[in-house]
Amino acid sequence: MNRETNLDTWLQLVQRHWGLDVTLSPLPGEYDLNFLVSGGIDAVLKVMHPDCARGNVDMQVALLETLARCDGLVVPKLIPALDGAAVTMFDVGNGQLRMAWMITRLPGVLLGRAPIRTFGLFTDIGGTLARLHQAMAGFEHPCLERSFKWDMRESEWIRPHLVLIRDSRRRDFLRSLLDAFSTDHGPLLGRLSTQAIHNDVNDYNLLVETDAEGEQRVSGLFDFGDMIACPTIADLAIAGAYCIMDTLDPLASLAALVAGYVEVQPISEEEAEALWALVLTRLAVSVVNCAMMKQERPDDPYVTVSEQPAWAILDRAMETDDAFAKATLRQASGHRPVQNHAQILAFLDGRRGSFANILGVDLTNAPVLDLSPAGMDSPDNPFVLDLTKLDHRIAKLSQTGPVLGRYLEPRLIYNEPAFFRDDYRASERRTVHLGADIFRPAGTAVHAPLEGHVIFSDYCEDDGDYGGAIILEHHIPDSDACFFTLYGHLSKASATAVSIGEIVKAGQAFATLGERTENGNWPPHIHFQLGLQPRAGSAWLGVVYPDEATIWQHIFPNPAALLNLEDNYVAYPVSDNEALAQRRYNRTVANLKMSYATPLPIVRGWRQFLFDDQGRTYLDAYNNVPHVGHAHPVVVEAVHEQMRLLSTNTRYLHRTLVDYADALTARLPLGLDVCFFVNSGSEANDLAIRIARAHSGGNDVFVSGYGYHGITTLDIDISHYKFARKGGGGKQDWVHVVDIPDMYRGKHRGPHAADGYASDFEEALNAQLAGGRTISAFISEPFPSVGGQIVPPDGYLGRVYAAIRAAGGLAIADEVQTGLGRLGRYQWGFEQQQAVPDIVVLGKPIGNGYPIGAVVTTRAIADSFANGMEFFSTFGGSTTSCAAGLAVLRVLDDEQLALNAEHTGA
Repeated sequence: MNRETNLDTWLQLVQRHWGLDVTLSPLPGEYDLNFLVSGGIDAVLKVMHPDCARGNVDMQVALLETLARCDGLVVPKLIPALDGAAVTMFDVGNGQLRMAWMITRLPGVLLGRAPIRTFGLFTDIGGTLARLHQAMAGFEHPCLERSFKWDMRESEWIRPHLVLIRDSRRRDFLRSLLDAFSTDHGPLLGRLSTQAIHNDVNDYNLLVETDAEGEQRVSGLFDFGDMIACPTIADLAIAGAYCIMDTLDPLASLAALVAGYVEVQPISEEEAEALWALVLTRLAVSVVNCAMMKQERPDDPYVTVSEQPAWAILDRAMETDDAFAKATLRQASGHRPVQNHAQILAFLDGRRGSFANILGVDLTNAPVLDLSPAGMDSPDNPFVLDLTKLDHRIAKLSQTGPVLGRYLEPRLIYNEPAFFRDDYRASERRTVHLGADIFRPAGTAVHAPLEGHVIFSDYCEDDGDYGGAIILEHHIPDSDACFFTLYGHLSKASATAVSIGEIVKAGQAFATLGERTENGNWPPHIHFQLGLQPRAGSAWLGVVYPDEATIWQHIFPNPAALLNLEDNYVAYPVSDNEALAQRRYNRTVANLKMSYATPLPIVRGWRQFLFDDQGRTYLDAYNNVPHVGHAHPVVVEAVHEQMRLLSTNTRYLHRTLVDYADALTARLPLGLDVCFFVNSGSEANDLAIRIARAHSGGNDVFVSGYGYHGITTLDIDISHYKFARKGGGGKQDWVHVVDIPDMYRGKHRGPHAADGYASDFEEALNAQLAGGRTISAFISEPFPSVGGQIVPPDGYLGRVYAAIRAAGGLAIADEVQTGLGRLGRYQWGFEQQQAVPDIVVLGKPIGNGYPIGAVVTTRAIADSFANGMEFFSTFGGSTTSCAAGLAVLRVLDDEQLALNAEHTGA
């Protein structure tokens, strides 16, 4: 029945049975008709499909009546008809009877349409579901017991329809899920006790909103039409399957949901172990059902609304380690991530110091290689491993014996494609090392620390892989518990010299370290790793993603005991960033702000990327100071070489300052050829105002709205963004603010915007002159940055500059943000405006972050400032800062970065 053409029918229904004069708007639904009711009431009208069983509706009504007596549940309430009935029967013609009922409309937006989904929201969804389960626990109705395709226990029904899944890899994966369901998870559901559950908590049956504190919260849960009696873990799996769709990390989102659930109601270890598989099974049912429905109703978008996001989770699940997923959800459920973790570690700890040395030498006091992101042994380029540098460093440390590489150390040395989540460099990278490394020469014998037998032996030839690898299984005496040790980067011969099942005695030499050509292209060493679960060699991840390391370290604990070392000697000392933030707060002031709600512990930069202490990569679209990129090797080398020779002030004759001044002024319009060098843009803007006042004899300064020019007292006085905002001292009487020339949201727009803003400027200027004020300067960023990266209308600056000069003042261009090619085809912001200022101000970007600033002006203006008082800045224009500036100009030319800005910007 068409929902649009029959609106009159439903309007008459509402008028006749509820006495309401309203408007109706169709809402989505798979079988039933749903309408938003508005106009004096906020409600939803539900018109059931012709074949809908009355008992199913009565069950929903009975439940809502039950839930209405429970506090704190965000579910709809019934709106009875005029005769008091919750459900109304009516004739739609031809003797066809339909059921209709009305419920209150809940606030918020559908979860499926929420632009973001936070972990806090998932936790709240979990808690909401657990409270619902508690409220539904005693509810009974005959219709709860029914055979239904959306009953998790009957998921096997999709097996004959797997042929509809054309992709063989996907089809095989779904078949494997069903096989596991048949043998393990289905029988589990059959054993568990049942109660009434919602059975369809999906992203289009949940409403969310943002509270006063900015936190996302569940604001509504509705549509109980699929309700059945089933184990509650099935409901949690269903909610997880649909609510984690379109998330960056589905498993982490599911863990947050589970954590919220168990805060209210516990789940057993057995349920926690099965949950990930149940979530995937529900998604399998969903995608197969979509494939079937597409054949029946190819033009109905509702039947496939969840298909693509469901496949996205299933595709990612194919790459997700099952044991890792189980451990993640066990921990989220309040259980140990790995069941026998404590027993095995206690056994190893009790024998620490008695194990055979695996490379035949004592490792006590062995020097440690620091490959962490902030470590000096880490490669300069975080995307290219410099083996020569690494070899040199290892050789230097190994003069006294073996060298250690740390457990849980985040490293930026893993650069093969297999270590990246996606194909681009800023994607997630596996950085956290799960073993301990011992660097010794190739051919060094490898000994078993204790008796075990071989369960895996293979040669992995790819760069970055293990090379020769062997896994031993070890049993704890008088116990069923066992654990495993992996030996990686062995010689190729070692991988073929042992047999599966072969016993290796404690202290027995059973392998040798491989050469670089056979060990994955690494410096000769052993990667030694402890594991608590049996798994194939290919599943022994030696390096994992930082966000997953907390779980993986339970599966692969610190192997220090087997090396006869203390744990903290082998383990990387993970920074307590909360404590660090507190220390910073204790030693600084409250208005020294950090970006982001959770501050980023950034320890390294390279070109356009930043790296935190765990090696996560961030694309730096925020910082403006590293003009040619963080840690650019040309700039680093120039500063390093100059500091080796001399780093001093301008009182000595040195060609670096002159060479830099020549190179810088060569990029500016003719006449702007005298340089003052200082340490920052703040000093430069302060100096520029002093120069303008000395030259003009005036005092007052015109500034642009939202302008920001630095941190000195004078700079604050001319920065509208500072003095007019919270904590600012207000405008000085010698400062005059004009509107920012914003064509998008400002006062003047369209083709005559430049004339409008320039006329406003001239009017304000003339008013001050008429009042007897003397004018020294107009200062602005040609492209205002704090104001929103504003591109002024063509011709604005030229006319304003002419006006300020006519008033006796100077035009100052603050080019800290826009200068030196950032605008692509234009070297300067004022160049885009076809205007030439009297003074140009530059800041630390000209030194790529090294402390340098510059004021460039004409000879006549500079001479007027030379009034007898010496100008001197201790390290303004130092030999090192000028070397940095020259290097930046060289990089700009050699790498054609202005052309790159033009191309990328376009």
